Amino acid sequence: DPTLLWEPIRAGYTLMHLSAWWMRRQQLRGHGNMNTSTMVLQAADCTDLWVWILKQACFQNENFLSKYDKAGETCIDCFMSAWINGTKMGWSEPTSNFARAAEKILKSSQSIAMLRSKIDLQRQQEALPVSKQQQPTTQSRQCPADIFLVSRVWRAFDLLCRAAALGSVDLIAPGSDNDFQILAFLAKMSSCNSLFARLAVALFPEQLRQKDADELLPIHIWAQGSSAKKQEDDDAGLLSPMVRSCPEATLVALPNGQLPIHAALSNEKTLRDVQELWKSSPNMLGYADPQTLFYPFAHAAHSSRTELRGILRGLQRRGPAVSLYDWLDATRDTESAEQEASCYLLGCVYDMLRTNPQALQDSLVSGDDADLV
Repeated sequence: DPTLLWEPIRAGYTLMHLSAWWMRRQQLRGHGNMNTSTMVLQAADCTDLWVWILKQACFQNENFLSKYDKAGETCIDCFMSAWINGTKMGWSEPTSNFARAAEKILKSSQSIAMLRSKIDLQRQQEALPVSKQQQPTTQSRQCPADIFLVSRVWRAFDLLCRAAALGSVDLIAPGSDNDFQILAFLAKMSSCNSLFARLAVALFPEQLRQKDADELLPIHIWAQGSSAKKQEDDDAGLLSPMVRSCPEATLVALPNGQLPIHAALSNEKTLRDVQELWKSSPNMLGYADPQTLFYPFAHAAHSSRTELRGILRGLQRRGPAVSLYDWLDATRDTESAEQEASCYLLGCVYDMLRTNPQALQDSLVSGDDADLV
């Protein structure tokens, strides 16, 4: 019964959550015999069992992004967490071989190109009918160990994302018009592990400039989405690698005329994320939102105090985000949570105006935001 895959077992975990965790556990054990009482997958090798489980789970593919355990994680979050840090499930090794290999690859453009080539070859092979697929040879496996390991993990991750986004794990050869846009999918998630996000952007930078059927870039999709469920996380997520790799996309308007910063403010993205956006292209601070007529500094100042308190609790341990907050932070111990939130907001707005003071003058001349000013 496929519905059992999505039934909570304990602490909100479903069988899909456990499957995502146990893939890595099995890789650590090697390719031993499978325990018939436990769902164990051979790690990131995309075996018939992993593909079969994903196909069964696809009948309710919305659950991939809507079924949370008590820690607020989806099965996709669990998959990423398992490959970054196994100690969460009580395993002995604090850092995975995958994380070390991925970080090494990200430091070399040549290694990234080799990884992309291997992933494309794998997908081309798997898109063929079974009768035409070639069996792996010793020569085909002769690639650097880091490339081989990361390509195997990425293959499993790609199938998981396809199942969630498309309700299918059927592969299409790379380069076709219907090729899966993984960056657009990751942009829809409320959170994304930083290492997987950086890998996705490094492997598929062209997707940052590709619009979907709704004429939206990945940065647009991210800006229109909800804020991360776990604001206290230190994970930079997908935004940082996107704006660093393609800062010009932050100045491309959505179909409704808004820039990504306007959409991000409208959807109550954290002020840390808003700051990441405008610092990549400060010129955006001089554009008013065509929907609200607010300049970014004014829109930020209209943020709810409830949101600001949550933002402050999540961000205060990261250190000050803007220069004025350095000074305001000295009195934090004697201020209430509401005062702290107001001070953080003031610092953010001040930094926006310090970077582009013309926005304040334009706002006064046009008559917009007069009450706020």
